[in-house]
Formats: sequence, C-alpha cells, structure tokens
Amino acid sequence: MLRFQLPASRRFGALRPPYDQLVPLATVALVYYAVARLSLELSLVGRSVTPLWAPTGVALVAVLLVGYRVWPALGVAAFFVNLPISPSPWVALGIAVGNTVAPVVAGRLLRSLDFDTDLGRPRDALALVVAGTASTTLSASGGTTCLVLSGAVPFAHFGSTWLVWWTGDAMGMLLVAPFFWSLRARRQPWSWWRTAEAMGLGLLLVGTVLLAASRSDPGLFIVFPPLVWIAWRFHQRGAAPAGLLTSVLMTVAVVHHQGQFTHTGLAASMIKLQCFNATVALVGLFAAAAISDRARVLGRLRQIVQVAQEAVIRPPAPFVGPLALAARYESATDEAKIGGDLYEVADTIHGVRLLIGDVRGKGLPAVQAASAALRAFRRSVYSAPDLAQLVLDVVGQTERMLDDDEFITALFVEMGTSGELRLANLGHPAPLHVRGRVVRPLEPSRRATPLGVGPSAVVVDRFDFEPGDRLLLYTDGLIEGRDRAGEPFGLVEASVETLATDDIEDALDALMARFHLHVEGKVADDIAVLLAAWAPLRLPSPAIAGPLAQ
Repeated sequence: MLRFQLPASRRFGALRPPYDQLVPLATVALVYYAVARLSLELSLVGRSVTPLWAPTGVALVAVLLVGYRVWPALGVAAFFVNLPISPSPWVALGIAVGNTVAPVVAGRLLRSLDFDTDLGRPRDALALVVAGTASTTLSASGGTTCLVLSGAVPFAHFGSTWLVWWTGDAMGMLLVAPFFWSLRARRQPWSWWRTAEAMGLGLLLVGTVLLAASRSDPGLFIVFPPLVWIAWRFHQRGAAPAGLLTSVLMTVAVVHHQGQFTHTGLAASMIKLQCFNATVALVGLFAAAAISDRARVLGRLRQIVQVAQEAVIRPPAPFVGPLALAARYESATDEAKIGGDLYEVADTIHGVRLLIGDVRGKGLPAVQAASAALRAFRRSVYSAPDLAQLVLDVVGQTERMLDDDEFITALFVEMGTSGELRLANLGHPAPLHVRGRVVRPLEPSRRATPLGVGPSAVVVDRFDFEPGDRLLLYTDGLIEGRDRAGEPFGLVEASVETLATDDIEDALDALMARFHLHVEGKVADDIAVLLAAWAPLRLPSPAIAGPLAQ
C-alpha cells in the first residue's frame, strides 16, 4: 500500500542530475497546460471560471507522485494558462499562485491523513473530500479576489464567482485525480465476458446521462443506478472514469444550453450542475470505496478460514507404510464458499488406513463438521481392531456433532500388508483402481447411507491390490465439474491417460490440469483428491549392501 514516504534525497533536496529533475517537471507542466486548455472550453463565468477545473486534479496527482519539488512546474504552467485570459500579467500571476498552493496544501493534508491512492477504504474517500474541499478555498479566494480587484468581475458577483471557482477546483480533485489513479491501478487480464460487461455498462451510463440532460421528465437521479452498478462490479477502476465521464457530459450540456438547460438561467443551471457533479463524485468515491473495503475484508476472512481448514486437513507424508501418497485440495472459486471436504491417512499395526469425505453444505458449519469427523478418525484409527469397528466408532462420535440437516459422505480404506484392499463406503463416490492403463471403479456390494443420515449396516468389501497398483480417492467436486456445454468431466478416461505416469505427483498434476481445462478454470465445488500407489520397499543391491554391511 502506497503511503507516500519520499526518499531522503527528495525530502532534503539532495543534488540530482539536472536531466532527471527537468524531465518529470516538464512533463507535468505540459500535461497541466493541455488539460487546462480543454477545461477552459467549459467556462461559465467569463473566460477563466469553469465548473470543472481538471488541472487541479492533475496537480494533486503530480504532487503525490513526484513530490513538493513539482510546484515550480505547476506555477509556470498555471501562469501561462491564465496569461492570455487575464486582464493583466499580475492577475495571471495571482491566479497561478492560488492554483499552485491549493494542490500542494491538499497533498500535505492527504499525507497527514495516511491517504492511499487506491481509494479502497471509505476513510481514503473521506480524506480526499476533506483535503479537496479545504485546499481549494485558497485557490478560489485568491483567484476571485484578483478578478474583482482588476475589474474583470463586479464585486456583486464575488460570491457566485467564488462558488463556481471553488466547486470547479474541488471537482477537479474529486473527479479527475481518481481517474488518473485508476489508470495506475494493478490490472488483471479481462475475459471477453468481463470486457463485454464493461462496454455494456458504459453505454448504459452514457445513455442515461444523455437522457437526463435532454429531458426534465426522468430527472438527473437516473444516472446514479448505473454509477453504483459500475462501482460494484469494477470498484474504483470503473467508478472513477464513469464519474468523470458523467460530469463532463452534463457540463457540456449546461455550457451549450442543451436539453433541459436550454431555457434555464445561468445561476440556476450553475447550482444544479454543481450539486449534480458533487453528488456524482461523492457517490462514486464512497460506493466504490465501501465495496472494495467489503471485498478486502471478505478476502481476509476467507484466507483465515482456508488457513484454519488447511491446519485441520494436514497434507499427508509422501510415504506412509508401503504407500506413496499425493494429495490435492482446492476450494471453489465462488466467494465465501469454504467447504467441508476432508481426508486423513494413518499407518497402524493393522495396515494403512485412509479416510476421505465430503460434508454437505458450505461455510463454517461444514468446516466444523469436517473437523469433528477428522477428530473422531484420529482418535480411533489406531485402536479399532478392524475397519468395520473403526467406521462404527467414527460414526458414533461424529453424529453427535452434526446438525439435523447435515451429513457426510465418507470412504474408509484399509490396506493390509498382504495386499488386500478393504473398503467401507458410506454414500461416497467409488474410488478408481488403476493397474497399468486399466481403470475401474471399485463399487460397493451394498452402498450404505452417509454418515448422519441414519443407522446403516457397515459393509466391508475386499479387493486385490498389487505392487504398482494405484488407488484414486476423490470427492464429488471432481466428477461434477462441467464444461460450457454442460458435459461432466470424464474422470475414468482422464485417469487412463494421466495416472500411468511413474511419478504420482506429476500424475496428479496432469489429472487436475485436465480437469481445469475441462471446466475452464471455474471450480464450482470443493475438491479433495488422494492418489495412493503401492510402492514396496526396495532393498539395496548386493553390490551396495556388501560395503554397507562391512
């Protein structure tokens, strides 16, 4: 997060090469001058008072980006902008002083308020409003006084001129500065759907602004739903350009007396326009800041839950007994959908025992239910004399912790030293047995009800498991993933092509890559996957064992 801490060389004026100093200053001056000439095309009072003075926003961005040393460039550019439209060079100089002091003071205030240009917090939006409205009183007071003293503006018009000047400068800071900051925001590639959504919302916004400016029937308020919608979907990156575009289009309508402003006097049009611009700026700033802040808080909470979940579901060791293991756990891409998928492995005197399960539902209750099942498994896995008793112990301990509408599909696995594979399936997807390029699901002889649904007899099925065989355990998120046409992921076919790789980590990576390619990266449900391979211990060859024995 940018806190605007300048290097010591900038704070204390250390000598730097002249070229390094002049290039950024010249760039700022040229941009300021060009933007100022465009803003003068929107003047309402004389040739120098405009309801949207964009150079103020440019100057504020330059002060926060380059530092206070940019003030000479701002002063020179402001002087040459005002020189041809002022009664005398002294008036242009006085106006230029105000135009320079205001952004410098605003920058100082923002630094003291711990301001962040990302505008991702409501406090940042409030800081910009406070600094922008307070500092621009200096430029408005100095500029209006110079015009009045020179006779260019009658004293009777001091108040109205000051108000237009002040609001114009303030709108420059509240609308133009966020626009430039949004251009510097970190950008991620957009999908075609995201791009189409942005274009559609932009056209909707332009249409509502033109309708509001051309007719008095709907009222100006109809532009705010699209503004809030853009802020909700694109945060400050979309809200800042949308707010500036809205203000410019409405200001053009007022300056050229178009639409509902055709027969409206200058004072009434000015008041309506300035109130509208201020409302647009405030709505865009605070809506986007509040939405960004909420998204950041949700993201942190989601990370905390994920870390807690990963602490409960520990990654297995690469080798447990005669088994080589690889595991993957992926959360759904939908926000705040932390699920209850679980797995655990233990090496006991009865053989290697595994558990994989899936809790119905999402969120913290699902994580709590998964934790209860894992605690019960870890408590009984070493003492249960056989797999059936282990299942009964886990079911009895876990069901007391589940709510009435919660249940867990579970698969208990036990692999003895003799190579016999024992399975107890409680409503869980059947695991896949891989032998070479032959893949078959190990369906239970009788499928029991999930844990928590009700009492059910425990059925233990037995299968052969030879050295080199592999067993794929997974939750239903892997088989329920669908492509754009709605076709489910072909797990058996993908397993034939990927799981024969010698390295089980590479094999599992290849399988998950095929899955992500099928669903185009959109994981709709949590996924837990365990790949186990019987890798018997390989004793050293006699040539190596002999020297070791000696």
